[in-house]
Order: sequence, then C-alpha cells, then structure tokens
Amino acid sequence: MFKILTSSTFFLFWSLSAVAQSNTKNSVDSLGIMKWLSKSFSFNKPDTGFIHLSEGNGYSNKNIGATIKYITFPSLYSKTKAEFLEEKSTETSLILNIEYHKVNNQEAVSIIREEISPDQLQYENFITITTIMGFENISICIIGAYPKSKDSLLRKKYIEASLTLKQE
Repeated sequence: MFKILTSSTFFLFWSLSAVAQSNTKNSVDSLGIMKWLSKSFSFNKPDTGFIHLSEGNGYSNKNIGATIKYITFPSLYSKTKAEFLEEKSTETSLILNIEYHKVNNQEAVSIIREEISPDQLQYENFITITTIMGFENISICIIGAYPKSKDSLLRKKYIEASLTLKQE
C-alpha cells in the first residue's frame, strides 16, 4: 500500500513540477520569484490521526497510507487552473469529479482522480485530490492521496482541510 502511495505521490509531484517549470519560463520576473519563494502557508489537518510532515508543508497518516501537502507555483491561478483542467482521464488515472469552491470571495477548484493500481491483486487503487487556489501572483496546489477504501471517510475532510489554507 505504501508503494502505491509513494508512486502516486511521486507522479503527482512530477507532473506538478512540469507545470511549475513551464510556468516559470513564461515571463516571471526575479522579484516575482523571490516573493514566491518567501511565501509560507499552513492548513488544518484533515483528521486527528494525521501528523505534521517534517518538511512543514502538510500531514500524513502512516496507519492508512494517506498524505496531504501543498506546493506553490509562480503563476497566476487562472493559468494553473486551465493547465490542470486540460488533463484528461487515462487508463491509469480516471477523473472522478471536479468541484468549484469559494474561499474568501475567490474561486478554488478540486480535481478528484482515481489512480489505478498496476497490480489489483496486491494493491488497491488510490484517490488523489488536487485543490488549486490563487494567492496574489502565485498558485497553490494542495495535493492529497489515500487508499480508495477510505474515500467515503476522507474525501470531504481533505477538501475542507485544503480550503483552510492561509499564509503564515
């Protein structure tokens, strides 16, 4: 189970890194990058069983193989949102739902996916939730992953936790 979480999370971070690199190439000045690097955020735990990650940008619950953390990009929310919404379902990653939210009179969007396990007999599928929101001239992505069997328990809690994001 942990291998699936690790590979699923790795894939998410790899794809987010690609988005960040493409956004960085598109006319972001040095002052904008310095402002982006100096931002620090926090959000509430999705559940009491989660502990703070040592990197300080999220939480994990090793008992159930679940993690949630945030990543920032030096890009406007509208551009980041458009790039994420362009992604389609594949054989290994199915889009289950897209939800729009209002946070402090600003839009946020959550993309819920099911990541298909390559070995259905040994590992269960995972649910990943990416919530994207903007803050000044940067985008924040709160990314969570957990086993599909925990979906009814965690989906709402993950989205609610991500919407509590605030700058420190």
